[in-house]
Amino acid sequence: MHINSILPIFFGVEGIFFAQPISDLITLLMSTILLRATFKELDQQESGQS
Repeated sequence: MHINSILPIFFGVEGIFFAQPISDLITLLMSTILLRATFKELDQQESGQS
């Protein structure tokens, strides 16, 4: 179940307006975590090849 479906149940119409920014924030956080992990792995691979 998506946050876009959950928030309107608890917050009514305002939940619809809050759902998108919260989803964007969660996406940003997840992307940042994955990007950092990927760059860290690439740095380790690069260090091992030198």
